[in-house]
Amino acid sequence: MKWKKRLLWSAVLILVMMNIVAAFHGYKFTHFADSSVSKTPKPVKLTTPQLLGALLFGVSNPRPVNTKVPSLPYETITIPSNVKLECWMIKADSAKGTVLMFHGFSSCKASMITKSEELVIFPRAGHDDYLLNNKNEWVSEVDSFLKGK
Repeated sequence: MKWKKRLLWSAVLILVMMNIVAAFHGYKFTHFADSSVSKTPKPVKLTTPQLLGALLFGVSNPRPVNTKVPSLPYETITIPSNVKLECWMIKADSAKGTVLMFHGFSSCKASMITKSEELVIFPRAGHDDYLLNNKNEWVSEVDSFLKGK
């Protein structure tokens, strides 16, 4: 009977610890780190203590910054929503369609420039190209989900 009680307390302790680790990861996933903090490197480049810290407390993601602009003529526009979203619009001469390009998590629209310019077939084939910043990224407004600093 004593072993069942110990097993139950061990299971409860493990469950509580897993929830604490999940809370740390959830916070890091929904809040940007200070700009003075560098982004956590890939796991293969981390030392054992750094890897354990990332596993237990989550990774650091500073707010992304656009470091370049498109080489094609573009216009910066703001899309009104429940928050303002900034977008670069690359217009085709006579548009047959529109291509919307969204970046991934902890990135910014500047990361899509290479893909957009590799795929210049869009403007040349008569498609407008929009490179959008997601909510809370770079100059787009912050909402209540991703707070950031």
